[in-house]
Parts: sequence; structure tokens; C-alpha cells
Amino acid sequence: FTGILLQELPGTLNSEQAKQLGMVQGSARHLLALINDVLDISKIEAGQLEVALSPFDMRQLVEKVGQSFQAMAEKKGLQLTVLLDPEVGLFNSDLRRVEQILINLVNNAIKFTHQGKVEIRCWIENGRLLTRVSDTGIGI
Repeated sequence: FTGILLQELPGTLNSEQAKQLGMVQGSARHLLALINDVLDISKIEAGQLEVALSPFDMRQLVEKVGQSFQAMAEKKGLQLTVLLDPEVGLFNSDLRRVEQILINLVNNAIKFTHQGKVEIRCWIENGRLLTRVSDTGIGI
């Protein structure tokens, strides 16, 4: 529903409304991710977790995750940066699982960083796709 409102189909939004709706949308995504995490834990414990491999655009995924956390970072006064090497593109893995991992790492970084920055970096090294979420927070 927030997606429809953000597309301004029912009418024009002012900048504050758009910002607030973006935060609602981000929170809804986060809640869904938490629910999925709990469901996955029970699947892991039961030995029934399935992995669905398929090619997807890693660049697009990293950008999407970065955008979805931008408002949360700004609200805390943090700088959220996404760095993508030009070679990053299609990746063969389980999109849902990779997205889930990335969301959890970025959320944790923002949650435990009180000042400074959070950085999502994705690059190719020795034929491998590497992704790193770093921050100036207290650490794990």
C-alpha cells in the first residue's frame, strides 16, 4: 500500500509525507524480514531449509537495500554509503537469502552505530563476489 502512495497514484505528496511513507515502508520490510528470519530458524532446526539458486543482479540488490535504509540512517545522523565496483552484476545464488543476510547486516550496523557512517561495499576479487558492511559502531 505504501508503494502505491509513494507512486503518487492517489495524489501528490509533499516531501515530508514522502519521507514518512518511505520510513513506514522500510519498517514494514524490516518487520517482514524478522518474521522470515524466525520462520527460517524453525526450518533450519527441522532440517528443511531449501535454497533456490538463480541468477540475479547483485548491483540492483545492493542499491535497493541501501535505499531502503537511507531514511533510517539519516534519522540517526549517519552517513550511509553504497560502493559498487563496475564489474558487479549477475550473481547465481538464493536471492531471498542473500537479501536477508544483507538486510540483517545493514540493520545491525545502523542500530549499533551512534555517530559516523555505515558503508556497503561490493566488488569482484579473484573471480569471487565480495560484499562487506562496515561501520564506525561498537562492533560485534
